[in-house]
Amino acid sequence: ASTETTLLIDSIRQSIDLLRGVFDYEAAVSRVQELDSLTENPKFWQDKAKAQELMRERNQLDSSIKSIRSIEHEFHENIELLEL
Repeated sequence: ASTETTLLIDSIRQSIDLLRGVFDYEAAVSRVQELDSLTENPKFWQDKAKAQELMRERNQLDSSIKSIRSIEHEFHENIELLEL
């Protein structure tokens, strides 16, 4: 890859890292795991309003996590194509 391409790849990688940091990716993954664990307890569903609120939070976090993973996946696929 050319120097210009390498610099662009590094810049995109830094942007993805920044996105993960601003979003607090690791905390989001941890929170989704925590909420998944809570849903396994039958008492979780006794308070339907609270359960719905927490499930909305879980789904929003999960959607954001999937978006970041998708961006990273596409980025890595494009790097592999550039290296061919």
